[in-house]
Amino acid sequence: MSDKCIVLGNGNRVGIGTYVAGIKMAKRYPDQKFAVSLSTWWPVTGREIVQEFRRDMVTDHCNRGLGGYRVDRRSPTARMLRRIKEGKLTRECAWCGAAFQPLTVSQRCCEPSCQRAYRA
Repeated sequence: MSDKCIVLGNGNRVGIGTYVAGIKMAKRYPDQKFAVSLSTWWPVTGREIVQEFRRDMVTDHCNRGLGGYRVDRRSPTARMLRRIKEGKLTRECAWCGAAFQPLTVSQRCCEPSCQRAYRA
């Protein structure tokens, strides 16, 4: 089995090929009873499996976005993160005033000692 798998409602792990074959079988035989559905452990009909697949597929696409997770590039936090990754952002230490390059958006002090003194 490949490293990419899907966990069904009863906890069984199936490969993507097996998963797709099961969906196709449920479409082909809508009135047949199947032992488990995609998210439950009790017997369901093929029609219910197809409905569940379509519902979950739409929910997945809405939650993930079709091209993957998107960040609003216009937000100030996203711009700041991009500048931090590029190494172009410098800040002034909130305690001693020295210039430094932050590693995170919330980093306000250049060293841990300044951070402790700033919080005290």
